[in-house]
Order: sequence, then structure tokens, then C-alpha cells
Amino acid sequence: MSTVPKRSTAERQRLTLWITAAIAAAGTVSYFLAGDSVRGDIWNMTNGLLLVGMAGNIVRFQSERARPWLTVWAGLALAYSGGLLMSYGSVVGFEPGSPSIVDAMRLSNYVLASAGALLVLTQHDRRTGTRATLETAMVTITGGMVIWFYVGLPMIEAEELSGIQTVVAAGYPLGNVLLLAVIASVTIRLIPRPGSLILLTLGLAGNLAADFLFSLQNLRGVYEPGGWIDLGWLICFAGLSMGPAWPDPLAGVARGEIWSLDKGHLSTGRLLMVGVALFAGPIILIDQTMVIDDSGDLLVVIGSAMVLLLAVSRLVIYNVDLARTESEVRTASEQLLAANTELAEAKTERQQLLWRIQRVVEEERTRIAADIHDRPIQELTVVGYQLERISLALARGDVDLAEEIVEGAADGLTNQLAELRLIMTEIRPPVLDERGLVGALEDSAARFMTEHSDVRVVVQSSVADLETETETVFYRVTQEALTNVARHAGPCDVTIRLENEDADIVLSIIDTGRGFDHLTVPGLVSNGRYGIAGMRERLSMLHGDMQIHATSGGGTTLRFLISRHDRADRGIKAPALPVAT
Repeated sequence: MSTVPKRSTAERQRLTLWITAAIAAAGTVSYFLAGDSVRGDIWNMTNGLLLVGMAGNIVRFQSERARPWLTVWAGLALAYSGGLLMSYGSVVGFEPGSPSIVDAMRLSNYVLASAGALLVLTQHDRRTGTRATLETAMVTITGGMVIWFYVGLPMIEAEELSGIQTVVAAGYPLGNVLLLAVIASVTIRLIPRPGSLILLTLGLAGNLAADFLFSLQNLRGVYEPGGWIDLGWLICFAGLSMGPAWPDPLAGVARGEIWSLDKGHLSTGRLLMVGVALFAGPIILIDQTMVIDDSGDLLVVIGSAMVLLLAVSRLVIYNVDLARTESEVRTASEQLLAANTELAEAKTERQQLLWRIQRVVEEERTRIAADIHDRPIQELTVVGYQLERISLALARGDVDLAEEIVEGAADGLTNQLAELRLIMTEIRPPVLDERGLVGALEDSAARFMTEHSDVRVVVQSSVADLETETETVFYRVTQEALTNVARHAGPCDVTIRLENEDADIVLSIIDTGRGFDHLTVPGLVSNGRYGIAGMRERLSMLHGDMQIHATSGGGTTLRFLISRHDRADRGIKAPALPVAT
């Protein structure tokens, strides 16, 4: 028994979008190709199918965010129901008057659709950007003036209307202004825009465009059903029907992690929008195709003044943003220049240190080779001669001479084994493996005090079980630090302290000697003094930090910090050398 694999949510959404698009396209083509007698039926059937499809899409794909989309759907359903009453009301004896329940249903569509669209927008971001808000207000006021003076006032003044008729007549252009405000808010506020909001905006824009053009043609008495204006309403139903089925990138993601407010960068398009808004009022005033009275002139002037004030405010904010950006760029450039200078200096210093290390390595190899040649090799050669003499003595039967030579050879071997152990200790102290870092530091301190009687060294530790690499680096930097004490500090006390500090292991070497001027640290390598740079390089291999606290006559404190965790995985690079006074 075979089973059909269950489609994923994304696959079902794609299939739904294709089906909805096919219904909209087929209905649109049929509507424009059909005769006048059936065109209304095709219109109602197509929009009815899209409305049913929208409800299904909300239930299937927007169950967690259904309320905003259901609000939009309710407005669309009221407008559609009003259209059905207009088309088939006579069947049930309904004769629409002016105004009628149909007007209430259609006007409710503007309120519900706008409210639902804003609720959908708030699901993506509840904040309001000042810059985007100013631009939205400019677009709304400018579009509102165009809609009101080219549609609203002519509709009201076309014939003598009662009070309630005037309110209803004014409601349609005001509803269009509300749609414009919502479209501007969605378009300007959110970057990037999810597909569901794009389709929602497209649907509202189709409704707005169709309403405005219908009003213009209806005022001139030239509107006929079946024209291209009707395409706007078809787009409205199609876009709003497909919106809930669009894959929602916010599913399972916390608000603010993907979508963010448009920061209001004043691009060319936005500057053009500001310019159009500024000229809309004067164009209306000088337009000779319409006649408005003094009160209308006053409204245009007030609207234009408001747009001008908003535009000036927006440009002021833009200048502030630009100045802030320039300041940030200038600061970043200065920091980059300083970083490049430091990087160049560090590169030069590292190159000098590299040559120094290579030279020291060769000198050390030469010294070790000389030590081995001058002492163990010479003595072992003597032992070799003694072994030959022992062989000759035994061949002659002179046992006493052989025993005497054996004793001498044994003493020579003992001495040379001690010499070899000393050389091995210099290369890799066995005490590190035998007693750990603390034991090795105590031995180094004891030897140092034997060689320098005017210096007292104390080792303090509260740390155990360090990694081999950390122990080796700490041991070597301690050797170098004690060498610097012997050369520069004079008689003093030295404290070597090993301790935990949060997630770091900290080695502190504190002396009460002469100290030095910390400002001279950057130039030490160029002056041929590589001790501090060498210590820093050893620390950098383990992504450690080195700090120097020094003052002339006030002693010196060296702090070496190495994290117990793998700092390389956290993206920490080899550190620069911080110096604190």
C-alpha cells in the first residue's frame, strides 16, 4: 500500500499562490472578453472565489496571526456584499437609495481594511521612526489634497445634497485618503518588506487607484463598466487574497531579528517625493480646470504650509544625520589611520624581532654545540682512549693498571653526564615535567638569589593543573623578567604570583626596583632591546595579554594573562601591548 507524501507548508503555500493567481487571471481575461450581459456575473463570481480563497488562506497559513488578516477580510467582504446587493438586490425586493446600507458597507471597508493592514504591519515592527513618519505625513497630506479637491469637493458640489448625503459623499474620498496613509506607512516604514505586506499594499493601492479614477470619470459622466479602471478592483481582491498565503519569514522568529525600521536615508526617490509634495499645493491653486472658493484656497494654503513644515523638518533631520554620519566617518577614518600606523609599527617591530630570534637561535645552537664540543665531547674522547688502554692492559695481564684506568673513566663519565643534564636543563627544564610550573619557578628563584644576593624572590601560587604550553610560556617569560631585574632593577624584592582571575590565569611579576618610563616601551625594539617584545610574542602565541605598570623609581609590575578557554575560537587576535601607568 503506497502513501502519498504529505506536502510541506512551503509547498502548500506555493501551490495556493499559483491557484489564486490562476483564478484571478482567468477571471480578469473572461471579464474583459465577455459580453455586457454576463460581465457582472463573471465579476461577482471571480471576486467571490478570491474572497473565499482568502478566508481559507487565513485559516491555513495565518492561524497564529489571524486577527489582522480577518479584519482586512471583513472589510473586503462587506464591500463585496454591498456590490451583490447592488447587482441582485431587485431579486429580493431591495431598492438602494441614497444613502443606503450599501454605502455603509462600502465605507466600512475603508476603515476595516486600513485597520487590518496597520495591524499586520505592527506584527513586524511596533516602533515608529521619526523620519519615516514625517515622510508618511507628507505623502498623506499631499495625496489628501489631490483626492479632496479633485474628487471630494466636486462630488459634494455636484448637486444639492442633504446633511447625511454630504457626509456619505465625503466619506468615499476620505476613505481613499485613509488608504493612502496606510499604503505610505507600509511602503516607507519597513525595510526589507515581506511578500505578504507587498501583496497587501498592492491590493490597497489597486483599490485606491480604481476609486480615484472611477470618481473622476463618474463626475464627468463617462464611466462605463468593463473598462480598465475595473482592473484596479480585481487587483485589490487578488492581492489581498494571496497575501495570507505568502511564506511568512517571521514564523518562529522573535520580532526584530529579521525586519527593522527604515532608517529614513534620504535617497533620490525620497527627495523627489519631497519635491512633489512641495509643489502639489501650488499646482492645485493654479489649475484652471477646477474652481474652488476662498475657503478651499485657505485649505490648500494650510495643507501646503503643513507639507512645507514637514519637509523642512525632514531636511533638518537629514542634515543632522549627515553631520553625524560625517563625524562618525571622520572618527572611523582617524581610528583606521591610527590602527594602520600601529599595524605598520607592529609589523616592523615583529620583523626586527624575527631577525633577532633567528640570530639568537643560531647563537644558542652555536653555544650548545661549543659546550658539547668543549666539555662532553673532549671528555668522552678521553674516555674512549682510556677504554683502549684498558683493553691493552688486560691483553698484557696488567689488571691493576686496568682497574686504575676504569676508575678514571667512570669519574669522567659521571662528570660528563652532569654536564649533559645541565645543557638539557637549559633547553627544557625537567623540573617543569617533574614538579610543574610552581616548582620550576621556585627552583629558578633559588638559583637567581644564589647568583644575585641583593635580590629577594618570593613565589606565591594558588593555581594548579596548567596546560603544558601555558607552563612553558609562563616559565620562559619569568626567566626573561628576572634577567631584566638583574640588568636594570638593582637591589629589590621580587614577587612572582600565579593566580586565577575570572576565566584567566594571571602571572604577575612585581619588583620594587628602579622602574622605568613606560613611554619608552614602543621604542625598545628599535634600540636593540628585545626582552619585552619577546615576552609579548610568547604570550601572543596563546592569544594572551601582557600589561606593564611602570614608573621611574617606583618599581615595575608585569602581568601576563592567558585564558583557560580557547580564545582563538572567540576571534581574539594577537594583542597589542597595553601600557598602564
